Amino acid sequence: LVFAGIQSYMRWRGNQYFGEIIRVTDHSIVISDAKIQERVIDIDEQTVVKRGPRTQENALHVGDRVIVVGERDASGRIKATLIRIVEDKKTR
Repeated sequence: LVFAGIQSYMRWRGNQYFGEIIRVTDHSIVISDAKIQERVIDIDEQTVVKRGPRTQENALHVGDRVIVVGERDASGRIKATLIRIVEDKKTR
């Protein structure tokens, strides 16, 4: 069922990355994913963070599973335009 939920997010445009947050700083998060051990995601005031239908502020925490939409630069860092926090049905 979680996989079906993730598929519903695939309508977004841009590159998409899925993983668990392992580090949070003021201007970035680091996620761990299945393909590359760690990905650095740059965030700024233009980055939209959503949990369900609502936009969130200061909502990114270590252990959150996220889908990130953004563009990768030459160094491999990703500039996030949208981050969606994937809720685990067990924690609702």
